[in-house]
Amino acid sequence: MNVKKSVLEKKSNRELEEYIQSESRFTPQAINYAFEILKSRGKEFSEEEIEIINSQINRTIECDTIVLHPNEIKSSNLILISAGLGFLYMFLSPKVFTSFSTILTGIITIVIIIAIGIGIRNGIQWIKYVMATLVVLGFSSFPIIVQIINSNLIAGIVNITQSVLQIIAVILLFISREEK
Repeated sequence: MNVKKSVLEKKSNRELEEYIQSESRFTPQAINYAFEILKSRGKEFSEEEIEIINSQINRTIECDTIVLHPNEIKSSNLILISAGLGFLYMFLSPKVFTSFSTILTGIITIVIIIAIGIGIRNGIQWIKYVMATLVVLGFSSFPIIVQIINSNLIAGIVNITQSVLQIIAVILLFISREEK
C-alpha cells in the first residue's frame, strides 16, 4: 500500500507518534514518513528511540516478506513450464482444437495452471491441495493420452511431459511443507 506523505503532514504530532509506537500496525513507509515529519517539526529522539523505530520499520518489512521453501519455487517453475507446454500442445494438435469451445477450454485450463503456479510463488498454501486434486483427476485421462500418442506422437509426449512435471510439482509442494 502506498502512503502519501502529504496526508501524514496534516496530522498532529500526537497522531504521528501513534505511527512510531513499538507495536504499530502501520506500513513501514508510513512509520518512516511519520518519523521524518516529527523530526522536521523539531521533535528530538534519543538514540534508543531511533533504534526502536528503525527496528519497528524493519520488523514490519520482514513480516510482509513471503518466505518460500526452495521446493515451492521449483514447484512453481515446473507448473509454469507445464502451462507453456500446454500452449505448445494446442499448436501441435490442431485436430483436437477445431471448435471455439475446445480452444476456449484449452485456454482456460492453461490460465488456471498459470494461476496455480503464480499462487504457489506467492505463498498461498491451499493451492497445493487444488493442484493435487487436479493431478489425481488427471489420472482418469490416461486412456485419452494413449489415443493422443497413437494419433500424434509428439503431442502425446508433450502431454505426458506436462503430467510428469505436474506430479513432480505436487510432490515437491508436499515435501516443502513437511520440512518447515
